[in-house]
Amino acid sequence: MIPLLCLLLVLLATVTVLAEGPAPPTPRVAGTYSSWLEGAYAYRESLDALYQELGWPYVRVENTQVSELIADLDRFDVFCPPALYNYSNAQPFEAHLEAWKRFLERGGILFAVDANYGQQLSWVSALGPGLELACRQCPEGMSDPKSKHPVPVVADDPFTPPGSATLPWAHFESCGAGWQVLATCPEGKPLLLKARIGKGVLIATNLYSDAGFPTPEYLKRVWEAHWPTIMEAGAVSDCDSGRRGIGRNRLTASLPAEASVAVEIQAEGGPWEAAPATVPYVVGPGRTDVRLVIRRGELPIWWTGFTVQQPDVPGLCDALEAKLAPHTALVEGLGDHPLRDWHDTLTAKTRETGERVPALLDREAGEETQRDWDAAAELMGALNVEAAALNGRLSALAAHPEARGKRFLVVPARPLDKLLRDEPPPSGTSGSPVRIEAARGEGESVQVAVVPLDRAATGVRVSMEPLRSATGAEIGGDALELYRVGSVHVPGPSPGTPAGQSWWPDPLLPIAGPFDVGHTTQPVWLDLFVPRDATPGEYTGALRVEAEGQVERVPIALRVREFALPVEHALRQLFVLRAYVAAQKYLGGDGDDYAQKVPLETMLAMADVCLKRRLGTHVWGNEAAQHLTTVAPYLRETKTDAGWEFDFTETDRIWQHLYDSGCRTICVGFTPGCGSTSGATNLPDYWEFLEAYLRVLQPHLEEKGWLDEAVWYMVDESWQESAITANMRLAELMDRVAPKIKRLATAPRDPRLVGLADIWVPGGLPEAHPNDPASQDLLKAWAPHDPERWWYICCGPVHPYPNFFVDYPTIDPRMVFWLTWKYEKTGFLYWGVEYHGDPKQMTPDGPTEQYPIGPPHMGNGDGTLCYWGPEMTLYPSIRLNVIRDGLEDYEYLALLKRLADDAEQAGRALEAVARARELLGIDERVLKRTDGSPNFTYTTDPEALLAARRTIAEAIEAFGAETGGR
Repeated sequence: MIPLLCLLLVLLATVTVLAEGPAPPTPRVAGTYSSWLEGAYAYRESLDALYQELGWPYVRVENTQVSELIADLDRFDVFCPPALYNYSNAQPFEAHLEAWKRFLERGGILFAVDANYGQQLSWVSALGPGLELACRQCPEGMSDPKSKHPVPVVADDPFTPPGSATLPWAHFESCGAGWQVLATCPEGKPLLLKARIGKGVLIATNLYSDAGFPTPEYLKRVWEAHWPTIMEAGAVSDCDSGRRGIGRNRLTASLPAEASVAVEIQAEGGPWEAAPATVPYVVGPGRTDVRLVIRRGELPIWWTGFTVQQPDVPGLCDALEAKLAPHTALVEGLGDHPLRDWHDTLTAKTRETGERVPALLDREAGEETQRDWDAAAELMGALNVEAAALNGRLSALAAHPEARGKRFLVVPARPLDKLLRDEPPPSGTSGSPVRIEAARGEGESVQVAVVPLDRAATGVRVSMEPLRSATGAEIGGDALELYRVGSVHVPGPSPGTPAGQSWWPDPLLPIAGPFDVGHTTQPVWLDLFVPRDATPGEYTGALRVEAEGQVERVPIALRVREFALPVEHALRQLFVLRAYVAAQKYLGGDGDDYAQKVPLETMLAMADVCLKRRLGTHVWGNEAAQHLTTVAPYLRETKTDAGWEFDFTETDRIWQHLYDSGCRTICVGFTPGCGSTSGATNLPDYWEFLEAYLRVLQPHLEEKGWLDEAVWYMVDESWQESAITANMRLAELMDRVAPKIKRLATAPRDPRLVGLADIWVPGGLPEAHPNDPASQDLLKAWAPHDPERWWYICCGPVHPYPNFFVDYPTIDPRMVFWLTWKYEKTGFLYWGVEYHGDPKQMTPDGPTEQYPIGPPHMGNGDGTLCYWGPEMTLYPSIRLNVIRDGLEDYEYLALLKRLADDAEQAGRALEAVARARELLGIDERVLKRTDGSPNFTYTTDPEALLAARRTIAEAIEAFGAETGGR
């Protein structure tokens, strides 16, 4: 191990006058942050780039560590945190009032941004008399915030917000006499307030980063105006902190003759230490903070500080040695194996770099020293990546010693195993058969891991032998699809997911030829779609992996069950696929011309990726359009002198395709908006246009035989007044002109909306929270109206609920549909299968690091279950297949219930009926009731799930029924 050097960091100050003119000091900034959403950190880094641009030292800590910040508060000049600085796990900032007051009285600037929440506001009011505050929602800020700006009240005050700021969602309803109003919203309600306490300035504002506040220019203006009021402007001139590079540095400045100099240094993770002002300072690995304070007597008259961040080369060396150590004994027994050569090379380079560190730190800072240090850091970073790859291979070899003479290893895994590309696969038996079972008309998957036993495996070929039964029946061809599993990069964890892993397996890349394997683990994925006319029985085949003269064969045994799943979906579903987004992704623009640029057959081919996996996929047009639209796909809407005309020709082709694929829900329109109305809904002639459409839509659906399947999607998640009133108007209109078309409402919060929808779709499961008054009030309010009860997930709910996030356990999407059955939901909604992503960032080997999958705090992969491939194609994903399996689990339960109901009504198979009733209550191996909120836990053990499912299949077969057909 390389000992981490303990460095004394010190500073030299001279009293030589270098030039005339005051030196501008640099403020030191503090901030806290808190988690949002549900354990994620949406705003934690939101101001990092701003302070980096300004060159200001910035320290942010989680709000749970505010006491540590308070202990060091005297060394800060500005407290300007990101949004939601004390939201989750709220801390009693008011417990430190005396420290905050001292901070202000000596000249500190305190910004209470995003002051819309009680815990972020009340403590500010306690800092002095007349500082009372109260907030409320700002209608102007909720309606169209990005086009509106704060109204300045005191235009020449440097603390007045910049004109580029936009309206936040709240304003101050009232404020005490101690506040000066610097800016308001267009309604005249305060948005930014200022108070002077001692030499300092206290700011309370509803503005935050989403409203473009603060900006670097704003903070620079504020500091330039403020610092001369708390320091002697001419005390120091030409303060030069030197190169701030690795090694020995020198700070010089001109000082008044009678001044004394105090220097404080803090190495990363260490305490502040006083340093002689006559010794050079050394910049070492990690973060180094330096403060220079000039005093006249005991009075500080001028101060500044800076932070230097350098790569931690010693830390990288230690990390690499730690990675190599566990397999030393294994490596020594490998003889001339290529993995030993690799291990020895990494060890030698690590030691060589570590031995150079002390000499580099002892050199004078300069371009050459910095270049050598950066080169060492770059080398160690690359070697750490190599060491992780080597470690994974050695771990796999340790678990499979029989593979020592091979070029690669093939290990069977379960589809619900998450195989990370830089880690070895779970222990399995190389060459052991994979056993699966499925009903006719069902899809199943197989996953195996290919692990190179050298730096790479090149020219890997994968093929699938047809599955054959003893009677000669065969399953092959289009029923078998082979994929490489790619990985997608996430910039941070989803809510409820530990940090640390940034690449997750998910996209399925069609195998079209040989490929190379450079990572530790390359999963190979087989999708098997059992034909509806397949003969029940046992089938055997094999998956073959070939490379560099080696052939590995993984036997596969398939049992085709005696029953078939119906084509029709037992569960009503609405998974949205947007045609305009496809046009945007490939052709740019706003996608409004999708009907001309995305051929209908291409759109249907994209939909088929989901439809063949049993997702009730609904093609939409453009809900973001700024003109009149029904959002029905490829609908031709024409205004004539006689009124509106609607051509359903292409729309009908899509709806018929969805119906033939098994969908028993058809979304026939959407009133645009989410939270509030948007797009077409805000146009003055929208309601006239919509009435014309509804008048022809209902008879058209009756003629086609789709009326029972048809649903109209009301303004989404309507909680703002514009959405509430629009949905009330929509309900009145449809009751009058299209009363037979069902209305669907997601998360309607306002009591005025209760009963206005035929399909009630709350987010989450209110039934799972029997002790939560709000959930129970919702259930009681809707009960008299007897709506269809669906549910939906999006960016929430999060753990302990399952969700579709890419970094959640693979089993999670499947468990969503066991909960759907358990809580007697008849439908499920999901807002998008394609929303994020960028086809320009998709390569033959998978997504680049820049492929977007959505913001982590909203859940990685939320709204994105497929990946954009070349030339307007969609690639499936592991999550998409696990959703398929969950939907098929639901089909098993629905089929068992139907068979039990029919048998009970006929008075036969009563023992089988009793067993079915028991199983329909859900096996506790899968879902277990608790006294918590939610009142369930679910298994993460694939074997427990598969065992429960096998029991249900056997119960279906106990009725001795053929269940094919539609």
